[in-house]
Amino acid sequence: MGFITDEIHYDCRHYRGEKPCVYRVNCPYCIKYYPMGFRVLIFKLGAMGDVLRTTSILPSLEKTLSKTHDAWFVTWVVDPPSKPLLEQNPFVHRVWTVNDETMIRLGVEKFDLALCFDKEPRAIGLMAQCQAANKRGFTMGAEGNLHVTSAAGEDALLTGISDFFKFQRYQKSYQQMIHELVEIENAGELYVLAFTPEEKAWAKARLAELNATRRPLIGLNTGAGSVFPGKRWPAERFAELGSRLAKSAGGTIVLLGGPEEVERNKMIAARIGRGCVDLGADNPLRRFAAMLGELDLVVTGDTMALHVALASKTKVVALFGPTPQQEVDLGGRGEKIFREQIGPVMGAATEETSALQDIGVEEVEAACLRVLGK
Repeated sequence: MGFITDEIHYDCRHYRGEKPCVYRVNCPYCIKYYPMGFRVLIFKLGAMGDVLRTTSILPSLEKTLSKTHDAWFVTWVVDPPSKPLLEQNPFVHRVWTVNDETMIRLGVEKFDLALCFDKEPRAIGLMAQCQAANKRGFTMGAEGNLHVTSAAGEDALLTGISDFFKFQRYQKSYQQMIHELVEIENAGELYVLAFTPEEKAWAKARLAELNATRRPLIGLNTGAGSVFPGKRWPAERFAELGSRLAKSAGGTIVLLGGPEEVERNKMIAARIGRGCVDLGADNPLRRFAAMLGELDLVVTGDTMALHVALASKTKVVALFGPTPQQEVDLGGRGEKIFREQIGPVMGAATEETSALQDIGVEEVEAACLRVLGK
């Protein structure tokens, strides 16, 4: 029996143990043996937009590891709502959510490298407890507070504890910051979001079903959620912008939003009239993302939809006020319109106190026409 167990490839990516692997061949005779190799563990639980832009680390990680290793295996720990954003990602081999099974596995499995990009207690606590030979990024100290694993992460730490540093001094993008945090050379990718041919076909069919066929397709992402209400541009201005763009750009106005924007988007659609469609508020995340990938332009605040649009290679006009615009790299895919926030910032800003109130419809329309090449 000892001879048989010695021949089992426990480190094979295809090994399942409780049942045969997909190739159904005994390990000693299998030519599909694919060792995990260098094992990497990533912690980035949420929010959705941050999870998506953290995927920029993946091509950089592969480029770095390929210089010294023949194989590597990446496990990403994430919150359930963000898990769909990592599906079909060619750089991630396993996606775990935070649950009892994950906690048990983290107590047993060993990794060569752990990277933590999340500042919240669950993530840094798991980072501190996990079994990894090399840990980089954020972690939890013995007193239960946020630490960084090395001096390379000091700027990333300061962006959380100093508003002056975050808004006035620090001028690097989020992608630049996380690469410096974990000391990995930046390969230059901003996002990694992949769709299957079936998902792309569904998105095109759904837009056609909604009669969103006349180009350009201009998405208006009218909400921002309840956590950061200051990221929300007034509904009346979205309505006026849609009406103006329907004439000046032609095409179709496509309203985007979630459950909190149902009534808001009904009002906007009624104001715009013909040439306006509403994508609805109940689209699964990946289907919503696939439809954004079919649009020609998205007008949005600093929200998850901004990052989904950029990751889908869709052009954007992005509105910034109470959040730091320098953190967001558009990668040449659009324009930013920015007003300096006076008073409460981030989640403390309301729609009424937000600097977005100072951004006019004419300015946004002009930016849209430039980005569309009109």
